Amino acid sequence: MSTRNRPQHNSINNSVKYICFSDKKFKCRPWEIRIVKFQSPNHRKNARKLKTQSHIHLKEFEYSVWIDGRFRIMNDFTPYIERWLGKNDIAVIEHPKRDCIYEEATVCIKKKRIMPKLLKNRLKDTKMKNILHITD
Repeated sequence: MSTRNRPQHNSINNSVKYICFSDKKFKCRPWEIRIVKFQSPNHRKNARKLKTQSHIHLKEFEYSVWIDGRFRIMNDFTPYIERWLGKNDIAVIEHPKRDCIYEEATVCIKKKRIMPKLLKNRLKDTKMKNILHITD
């Protein structure tokens, strides 16, 4: 989270621990700042690693909810956590524009978010593990 242009949140639940991972020390209520040494100069890649590995970085918590630094908390979301999760280990919001991994891959390549060869290899690996059904 950048030290400038931080959103002001409308709803803060005092039973929730708000944690911000950053490479810089600063104060921003209600966030507890945890300093991390990022391995990549790519901020998106660093954020993705923290987001997908919360079980490693936040071992002391039963649940973690990723809130992107661009978003503002408007209402208390804690009543929804168990409803969203159900018996699952992870819950994600639906993408507002795409529901197909291949469409997303095309956009990622066009926006140069990932090298085409690397993405194609990841998709092939996913197919080989029978995670997705891919028709060529």
